[in-house]
Amino acid sequence: MFARSLIALLCLTVVGGGAWLLFEDGGALAASPVTSAAVDDDDDDDGDEPEEELTLDQLPDGLLEAAEAALPGVEFTAASTEMELGGRVYELQGLGDTGRVEIELNAAGDVLEIEYGEDDD
Repeated sequence: MFARSLIALLCLTVVGGGAWLLFEDGGALAASPVTSAAVDDDDDDDGDEPEEELTLDQLPDGLLEAAEAALPGVEFTAASTEMELGGRVYELQGLGDTGRVEIELNAAGDVLEIEYGEDDD
């Protein structure tokens, strides 16, 4: 029962242009819509525009400052942008005390994701 529940909890499917999380609810399989902000866009042939490399001075006003506030002590060295399901996303890469770090922010400067360590791509 536990293994089946775990599998059901981890099942994400895309149906009719929307993403749905499938899970077990009291022994029955249920589905819940997932908002676009929660869906990770991995750029695998999904029709989104390609990632565009940017210099740090090409970032919108306040974005570098928002990243520096979220990750004090990190020296940002590169940036890129792309359209994802939730809108324009900016990724900044840098080095900190713990090594390599990447931060994703939306155009308003809200932190969407922080990753530490080596790039999986």
